[in-house]
Amino acid sequence: MIVFVNSDNFEEEVIRSDELVLADFYSESCIPCKMLSPMLYELDAQYEGKIKIVKIKVDTEFELAQRFEISSTPTVLFFRNGRKLESLTGYKDKDTWEEIINSYI
Repeated sequence: MIVFVNSDNFEEEVIRSDELVLADFYSESCIPCKMLSPMLYELDAQYEGKIKIVKIKVDTEFELAQRFEISSTPTVLFFRNGRKLESLTGYKDKDTWEEIINSYI
C-alpha cells in the first residue's frame, strides 16, 4: 500500500522503516510524475511485503525537498535502515525500476 508522506510522518515511514523504501518526490504539475504514478502502484502490488513505496509532494513538503536536494521531479530516492542508497531523477520504464529494486532485495 503506497503511503503519502509529509514532514510529520517521514521519520516513521522512511527513516525508521526496516524495509527497503522507494520515496517518490513528485509534483502535481509534472507530466513524467503522472506517467510514473500508475507504474508505482503496479510495483507496489508486485513487490508487496518486500518494499515500501511512499510519495512525497514537493509542492507542499518544501523542507523534505530541500533536505534531500530535490531540484526536479520526479526524483526517486531509495532508503534502507534510515540511509539513502540511491537517487534517480526522471521517468524510467518498468524494467529499469524492477532491475533496481531486485538489486536491493
